[in-house]
Amino acid sequence: MAIRLFPHENRALELLAEMAQFVVDATSATSRMMGSPVSDHEEVFQQALEIEGHSTDHFFALMTTVRSAFVLPLPRADLYQLAQRLNQATESLTSATNIIKIHGLDRFSSRASDLLDLLQRQASLTTEAMRHLSDLEGLDEYWVEVLRMSKQSIRTTDLYQADMMDRLKPASYIKEAQFTEKLQSASLSVRQVATDVGRILVQES
Repeated sequence: MAIRLFPHENRALELLAEMAQFVVDATSATSRMMGSPVSDHEEVFQQALEIEGHSTDHFFALMTTVRSAFVLPLPRADLYQLAQRLNQATESLTSATNIIKIHGLDRFSSRASDLLDLLQRQASLTTEAMRHLSDLEGLDEYWVEVLRMSKQSIRTTDLYQADMMDRLKPASYIKEAQFTEKLQSASLSVRQVATDVGRILVQES
């Protein structure tokens, strides 16, 4: 059996998996915000900010790791890009909760819950996928499934937009459309993670 003098630095993959879990947590915080009375919005928003802070801390910890490690499971640029996209997804979800707080939104279409459910499933799959970047096991299925759910998310957003146009006055529409835009932005960031994983699979094949 060959012995590696410099084993791969798997701490980077652990940090990526934890950042993906923060996307799951941020999705849950957004869901709680939607179901909370306006009087509780500030408290839930502070919880979302805490999750975002953890994500940012992990992002910088990963940057320190990739700069100091001698051997890594992936190129430094790939690790940076994956981390940046995951952090962006959490930031977008925090912005979504902030929009709810700013505008005092308290009524949502069921489409919003559908979008959050899709995003949470994408992020959960991504959490597991990040742990397998060193051996690429099962990542083909992950790549395809996240892209499939991303397309479903786009169609759901289209239906959500149509629903808002039918039931809301212009000012209310603009407020809720801002919220929807942040959800779609988070979904796009997670989709980009899956796209990056697909590119890595092609490169390593």
